[in-house]
Amino acid sequence: MEEDRFGTRVEVTDGMVAIRLDPVTASWLWEALYAFGEHVAAGAKVETVPDDMSDRLGSFMKQLSSVVHRRGGDS
Repeated sequence: MEEDRFGTRVEVTDGMVAIRLDPVTASWLWEALYAFGEHVAAGAKVETVPDDMSDRLGSFMKQLSSVVHRRGGDS
């Protein structure tokens, strides 16, 4: 799969899913996973995210979904 406009790419290499993220998208992904973990663990509210975060993570998830579904993985 080609890189998106942020430099993110998800592909299957040697039977493994390889994810390449630019530093900003990686940071946003960490923030989102942390917030989700806090929500699950302690019931913390998941706040509305900035547009840039939504755009970057949405593009990443679209690529990841395409790769996962193409290889017949669980989703």
